[in-house]
Amino acid sequence: MSRGARGALVELNDAGLRRSGRWLVRGVDLSVSRGEIVTLIGPNGSGKSTTARMALGIEMPDEGSASRARGLRIGYVPQKLSIDWTLPLNVERFMRLTAR
Repeated sequence: MSRGARGALVELNDAGLRRSGRWLVRGVDLSVSRGEIVTLIGPNGSGKSTTARMALGIEMPDEGSASRARGLRIGYVPQKLSIDWTLPLNVERFMRLTAR
């Protein structure tokens, strides 16, 4: 996606996401420029994670638009991370492999 008019790295314009006929968030406007730190604050169930997922491109809005600067790389760790504990590789072993 292309960069917004103000040089934003991430933009949501009147974005909304619907699931099972119900709006999770609607009418969200967000612009994040280089060097900015953004915090989403609100009570449980208010749409913070949904808004973040739209901004990151994990979810696409059902209305409005979401855009990210071309080539932008974003790291994201969800609050509830699902890990397959059956993997035979732990963090220490992985770090040893990448140190070579």
